[in-house]
Amino acid sequence: MRRLQRLFAFFFTFGIICNTVQAQTDYTVTGLVTDAHTGEPIPFASVALVGRRSGTLTDEKGRYTLKVKLLSDSLAVSSMGYKALRQAVDPERTTQALDFKLMSAGTALQEVTVRAGENPAWRVLRQVRKNRSLNDRKRLAAYEYDSYVKTDIAISHVTERMRKNPLIKRINEAMSKQDSIVDDEGHRLLPLLASESVSKYYYRTGPERKREDIRKTRIKGVAVDDAGLSSQLLGGTNLVSQNFYDNYIPILGKDFASPIGDNWKNWYEFFLADTTQIGDHICYEIQFDPKRPEDLAFIGKAWIDTTSFALCQIETKIGKGANLNYVRSLAIEQELEATIDSTAGTTASAGWLPVSIKLSANLTGVGKQSLGLRAQVSLRNSNIVVNRAHPTSFYEQPIEPSDTVATANDAYWHSVQRNLAGSDSLGKEDQKTRQIIDKLRAVPAVKMAEAVGQVAVTGYYKLGGFDLGPILIYSP
Repeated sequence: MRRLQRLFAFFFTFGIICNTVQAQTDYTVTGLVTDAHTGEPIPFASVALVGRRSGTLTDEKGRYTLKVKLLSDSLAVSSMGYKALRQAVDPERTTQALDFKLMSAGTALQEVTVRAGENPAWRVLRQVRKNRSLNDRKRLAAYEYDSYVKTDIAISHVTERMRKNPLIKRINEAMSKQDSIVDDEGHRLLPLLASESVSKYYYRTGPERKREDIRKTRIKGVAVDDAGLSSQLLGGTNLVSQNFYDNYIPILGKDFASPIGDNWKNWYEFFLADTTQIGDHICYEIQFDPKRPEDLAFIGKAWIDTTSFALCQIETKIGKGANLNYVRSLAIEQELEATIDSTAGTTASAGWLPVSIKLSANLTGVGKQSLGLRAQVSLRNSNIVVNRAHPTSFYEQPIEPSDTVATANDAYWHSVQRNLAGSDSLGKEDQKTRQIIDKLRAVPAVKMAEAVGQVAVTGYYKLGGFDLGPILIYSP
């Protein structure tokens, strides 16, 4: 996170943000969930809007009340031992009642014992903590893997006042509507940086040591085009190395309670939504929300393997009530896979490691001259080797990009996309982002801003083939 903060500190000099405020309507859906065969109410069944992270549980009498700001097209109900059922929702009605009659699933998963009046998700979470010593990556003596990291940073909001800024005016004049990229909230984005890096990451538990060798970096950016600097700022898995088995997750100087930490019951409301297939695993889907909006806790979903009770996948975001400076929103997604101890000669699982991580953040500054940024970091790990520790001296070498770290070798990067990053790692929006950056760098006013930005970040001014500096920059 510290690397991103350094980069954002420079980009905040570009302007300020605008907020889009839309009127919202409250919708209420109520109903009863019963057994289709016996007519008995089904307590603690999960009721959720399809495609949205809004849901609730039925009470002991099988009744539910769901209040939301935005409806989807249907409502889904599920409960252990029953087939999930969906019904269409009328988006024009602010209040409506939908009853559900669930059919028996006919097949049973692993036996689940639910205590009278207890949330069935609690039993799963107790098993997660009980099996933590078998599944947490901390059980591994060492691990190493190849890592691909993609980073995109863009201006996310520009107010009317900011549009009068000479630099922004010249940028808007140079860009057309066809060049625009729009985020999920309908805000026009102005790309500033798009980076890819390939590295080899090493970790040892006792004593704790880390090492990262950055192999290659490819970057397109406004104001930052130096490969060595980019590797220092962007390369590395430390940006997205959160371990949700820990009790607290550090984010920008604050500790957020983990939904699968020891204190899960004190911080969160849970409901067991359904079972689903994640890769080769059948998983419980558990949805969670903070008990209090102002708590430093997450909103999201976790998928837990039904046999090992390991965390297979998790999607989290920070609620609007959490007080996190400079952050409008932040989301973290992880996919984990079981590893095999290559030194033991067996096929038994040796612990779970993240193989895919995504972090998305919308940041805002303070004051009228601040600026909104959207940052997205995607990481994929492969060729994982566990419990093959190197001597401690091996890990003492700091991150040092090689002399050939910057490369535009198309054949090399095509190989990376095919074998490491995945064919979907660079989509249409990524390609468009790079085209927009090329156009921006051709704007004379942007070239001037680049020169100022280079001095602000590095302390040196590039003149021909020479670096002049260090140039000291004082702030009041």
